[in-house]
Amino acid sequence: IRGVLVADDGALGGAIAADLLRRAALEESFEWSAVAVIARTHTSADAVALALEQEGIPVDRRRAVTPMENPAVRDVFAWLRLATGARMADADLTRVLVRPPNLLPASVVRGAQEAVRRGTSEDLLGHLEQRGETPQVRDAAVRTRGLLGRLRDRAATDGADELIGDVLREAGISAAAQALGRRERAATLRAIVQVLRYAREKREAYGPPGLASQFLSYLDDLDDVDRERLGLVALAQLDESGEETEERSGVSVITAHAAKGLEFDVVYVPRVRPGHGYPHTMGPRNEPSILPARLLGEPLDPIDEERRLFFVCATRAREELVLLAKRKKRRGTSVDFFIELEDDGRLVAEDPPGAHDEPDPELERALRGAIAGSERQQSIDRVQRQIRDHAFAAMHRATMSGGGGDALADATASLVASARALAAAETLRTRPAPPDGLVADLPAELRGAIDRVASVLAREEGARVFAPPKPPLELSFTKIDQ
Repeated sequence: IRGVLVADDGALGGAIAADLLRRAALEESFEWSAVAVIARTHTSADAVALALEQEGIPVDRRRAVTPMENPAVRDVFAWLRLATGARMADADLTRVLVRPPNLLPASVVRGAQEAVRRGTSEDLLGHLEQRGETPQVRDAAVRTRGLLGRLRDRAATDGADELIGDVLREAGISAAAQALGRRERAATLRAIVQVLRYAREKREAYGPPGLASQFLSYLDDLDDVDRERLGLVALAQLDESGEETEERSGVSVITAHAAKGLEFDVVYVPRVRPGHGYPHTMGPRNEPSILPARLLGEPLDPIDEERRLFFVCATRAREELVLLAKRKKRRGTSVDFFIELEDDGRLVAEDPPGAHDEPDPELERALRGAIAGSERQQSIDRVQRQIRDHAFAAMHRATMSGGGGDALADATASLVASARALAAAETLRTRPAPPDGLVADLPAELRGAIDRVASVLAREEGARVFAPPKPPLELSFTKIDQ
């Protein structure tokens, strides 16, 4: 059992991601699917899943898919929170910058965040506006600031449903949905319509005049059961029952109730502190017991039930259990499972590894190889989605410019380059490298994406041909002698 202490709950996902990346680089036989993160609530699980995905770690989020979890709907709510908040939340601002239509590289946004933390820049958008390395970066920051200003003005008077409509149109979210594949587009449009209808139907419930700030506060007060009862029901049931419906290839991020009956080599359990973690002592207690009703007898004390649920999580680990908790200034009087294990001598707390430490070249190569261990078709599908996003971003920039300046010419060149890049990626399904005629003179971003996936596929092919036999080897002197 390992115990990891972090400065605050917002750092939990980064600490898990950093530990996983090191593990993937150092353990030759490491597999993402052998790892699980078991959170106490869906909110906590979602936060960890987002942190892992931002670091390039494949994630299997096992639960019913609700409209609130659709990527486009998440984009909408990121804009809403930015428009109604007094300060810009880093996570929301990062999301709107790296998602369509802006599509800024995550490394560029992280660099700007670091500049703000060091005090060399006052704010993230200001840094990108003034010091962005390319016109695309600077233009995206200017557009984002302008749209946020307009949305903030309207947020003071317009209803939540009206502001959602403005975000869908002006942030390019509706247009981006139209560029998706048929099935994904249909799911996204259903999710958007359901959330928009919900905001309209519940306007009286979150109080006149029905502002977006009131709507967000109303949603924050709902637990998972209330969300389902009031209309934000699942669009498609996936795997919260714990039953496998398809082979998993990423880190499983699940809740405690979904973990029953499952086992993993390594299990991370975040928020092992009272409140919204283990034990869960905040808010209404309306979750079902982990025990069959016939075995319960008298109702369990809430802490006893939480202890049983924590035991379920802890016993899902075959080899290693990693418990993560916020560092406390003093002990307090609440029941604290982390402290109990420390006092019992079963746990020695440690600091997390740096989530964004610069690795040496050899470690970085190992990380790239570990992260890019997916199947050939999935790798190619992923890079083609990136290329389509690039094409959509060009069209959106031309639309927002009104056809002025060089916007149309730039968009035309970007679309032609994207078409060639898509064709080049498609050839990788049957050959080790794309034809030079397709990739010659491609923009650096598109050429880099093609080169990276080709390199990954070549590395995987080599690993299949030259992989050494797995131990144990059964040899004897008798056989060698013969």
